[in-house]
Amino acid sequence: MGGLAKEVEDVFAPGGVLARHLGDRYSVRDEQVRMARFVADVFENRQIGIVEAGTGVGKSFAYLVPSLLLAAKKKQRVIIATNKINLQHQLVEKDLPALLQATGLKVSYILLKGRTNYLSRRRLVNAMRLLDPGLFDEKEMRTLSLIHAWAKETHTGDRAELERVLEKLRQTQQAPEDIHELAARVWPEIQSDRYDCRKEQCPHFRNCFFYKSRGTAENADIIITNQHVFVYDHLVQQGARSEARVLPDYNFLVIDEAHSLVETVTSCLQEDIDADSIPRVVRRIVGPSRPAGERNGLLPSLLEKLADDQLAASMNDRLKSLLNALAEEWRSCFQDLEHLVLQHSRSRDANQGGGWGSTVTIPYPFSDNNANDGTPVFDSHLRIFELQNELRREIDSLTKLLQTSVDETVADLAHRLVALLEMLCDLTEVLRIFANTSDGRWCRWFQLNAGSTNERLSLRLFIAPVNVADMISSFLLGNEEGGKGVVLTSATLAVNREFDYIIREWGLSDAFDRDLVMTHLEDSPFDYAERCLLAVPTDLPEDRGRDFVEAASRLILDTLNVTRGRAFLLFTSWNELDTFWDKLSNKLSERGFLPLRQDPEGKRHVITDSFRAASAPVLFGVASFWEGVDIPGETLSCVIIVKLPFPVPTDPVLAARAKAYRLNRNSEFQKIFLPLMITRLRQGFGRLIRTEKDFGAVLILDSRLTTRNYRKQVLGSLPPAKFVEARSDEIVQTLQKCFRKWE
Repeated sequence: MGGLAKEVEDVFAPGGVLARHLGDRYSVRDEQVRMARFVADVFENRQIGIVEAGTGVGKSFAYLVPSLLLAAKKKQRVIIATNKINLQHQLVEKDLPALLQATGLKVSYILLKGRTNYLSRRRLVNAMRLLDPGLFDEKEMRTLSLIHAWAKETHTGDRAELERVLEKLRQTQQAPEDIHELAARVWPEIQSDRYDCRKEQCPHFRNCFFYKSRGTAENADIIITNQHVFVYDHLVQQGARSEARVLPDYNFLVIDEAHSLVETVTSCLQEDIDADSIPRVVRRIVGPSRPAGERNGLLPSLLEKLADDQLAASMNDRLKSLLNALAEEWRSCFQDLEHLVLQHSRSRDANQGGGWGSTVTIPYPFSDNNANDGTPVFDSHLRIFELQNELRREIDSLTKLLQTSVDETVADLAHRLVALLEMLCDLTEVLRIFANTSDGRWCRWFQLNAGSTNERLSLRLFIAPVNVADMISSFLLGNEEGGKGVVLTSATLAVNREFDYIIREWGLSDAFDRDLVMTHLEDSPFDYAERCLLAVPTDLPEDRGRDFVEAASRLILDTLNVTRGRAFLLFTSWNELDTFWDKLSNKLSERGFLPLRQDPEGKRHVITDSFRAASAPVLFGVASFWEGVDIPGETLSCVIIVKLPFPVPTDPVLAARAKAYRLNRNSEFQKIFLPLMITRLRQGFGRLIRTEKDFGAVLILDSRLTTRNYRKQVLGSLPPAKFVEARSDEIVQTLQKCFRKWE
């Protein structure tokens, strides 16, 4: 055991500083101490450590204590990147202050968010001065006035702080009920923006919220941030993004909630465009059609300031003609693509016997042997890329104007115009990549939206990497000689207590073989065998049609009568949620329960607050409610998982990855789909038991868990709860016995 590990152990020991200063709020947990020692050893040896820590281990303290000791005594910086904002706030507002008070260590820390979370003073002033006419309606202008008042008081410019201020104003009726929706509409126009940033030339640079946060980070010992910020910063460092770096250099890295890392990196590299991507920006520049004599848009506004400048007038004519030509060519290209994709989707649905749905996802190219795959469409619209080159020349001309202008308003308008033109070039580049990328490293697909064949179509193009293992391994390993100490942790990293899957997904197999990667698993200290029941009914129909819905609904109602509501019903799709909501919501209300339905557009904290406040709530949730929701105590006493959460096999990225595995004669089910399902299932299961006093039941209403050969792998990955596999009526009887004992 190294010197740091010994220091860490002393902090956690009985009678140590934590026990002395935190009193009843702290108890020695062997699992936590072992994890903290593991983290310390990984840091000291500059290795990569993968550690799974079950619920209740106290993993945040286990990695924070070694981090604080290194920062305080070795003056070495630690980056801690999480996936969920609520964990970031827990670390900054609760865990770090408690540990620093207990240990007496002198360590500075900061919560550093992505650029778009910060207000731009210059863009707010410009919005208030209506330098972009017609951009806001009357209600949005009143919202801007409220934000302007907040901007005079805030020290952070953080959008999360603004939301709290607006909520107080709403509750006191000083702001309208829809204030959050209004703020969401105006925020993109006033947030810090990588395109529309004048850096040192900005009159507000010295008081810029974004650059102040970066300056503070440069002097901070510990930086708490988002996984997306960390990944984007790495992309900037590698030259894959053109913006400025956000994070300073660091010595040690902790990635918490690391089970989401592959998804995070994929989303950071994904690009998408639609038929209005270019026209929308062009309207901002040129302005929409207006009555004669009215000016609108950035370009006319700039021209007004340069009324006597013949060069500017000439530039206006060229640029306006260029932009209108680009917008028209873009629309024409997407119309041709929509026609082609619609033809293919109808043909596919007819061949498969399926109907026309509201959303259709179609991989591109359509098939390996289909010559009519869109190439002729792209070839007929090469003018788009010629116009892109002309745009770059206009950007150079405007940049020269910026350098010679002494009028601040002219300079600002010209800069904003350059920013939008650069955005147009980037959007056009996405189309170029989509049309020309043909190697297996990238996945391309169309998403076609239409309620019916008579409604207006909406086509969106996507491109994303098929495999991000090399990218992840590059920023985890870095320069191996004298490299960084890295810890990746989560409650759900292993599959059947093995780390093979996640090591492969992160591109660390070779490093693992060379002992650069260490693994560690700590089970939850909670007594699942005594306080948790896992039940799988054996009599539900395997066909998940009407008979299944009827039988499952009866079991759900009988279960909720025992648990008195206080349950999450977790679904794998909105259609499934809607089906059971229509079947059960009225019956639940009649029985005195409060049914709550997740809203696709709503905020998760609103529905969870309603759940906590109710006496017999039943929440119907999908997507985000499988993880990151923490409701300790008897308020949540039951989780019902209606279907094993296998990923959708037609997801374009997963389908492309599956194809790559098949080409290498590997089982894509065992290598991809089963591990992803198990990880998701473990996250859903983990919503139930949050403290050592919690109790309750998890029901999985999927007969595949009793009949498929992966049963052992799935059950071996779940906590060691009391397991019952029986008929529905027998499960209800077991539930009654358990709840009588627990309550």
